Amino acid sequence: MQVLLRLDKVCLRFGRRQVLKDIDWTIRKNESWAIAGASGSGKACLTKILSGELRPASGELIERGEKCAAASVRRQKYIRLGFGGEEKARIRGSASGSFAAQVF
Repeated sequence: MQVLLRLDKVCLRFGRRQVLKDIDWTIRKNESWAIAGASGSGKACLTKILSGELRPASGELIERGEKCAAASVRRQKYIRLGFGGEEKARIRGSASGSFAAQVF
């Protein structure tokens, strides 16, 4: 399948606090992903990097074969992000929040 977005060794820091470290992820056309984890584990930060709202401290985002650093109008057209929230996760028996990503 066609690779739409790839994260290569992506890291995110807020001051001295490391939020994400060495994230490698390949997102292909027509895939659906769920991101789950404990509160404060970096789920929202990862989705903000995917949407272009945040820039990683290091690493690369490669969109359709080209390096990108900032928000992409193209990316926002084919990646849909939704928040499940901790309440919905608790209903399913998990104590963590979750996000869903749909790629078109």
